[in-house]
Amino acid sequence: MQFPDQESLSDRNKGLVLAVSSSIFIGASFIVKKKGLRAAGATGIRAGSTPGGAVVTVVMVKSH
Repeated sequence: MQFPDQESLSDRNKGLVLAVSSSIFIGASFIVKKKGLRAAGATGIRAGSTPGGAVVTVVMVKSH
């Protein structure tokens, strides 16, 4: 039975760290997007509802 050398273990660990951190960032992005969409939905303003194509800015407030 062969044991993996130290370099391949290091590469595996790097890959694992990259995969986990990527998942965390994707999850955080989803949560921020969801909060922003809920905040936008609470104002009652919908895309295309303003004349002239005005840009609507949503400010997120930290809830306690």
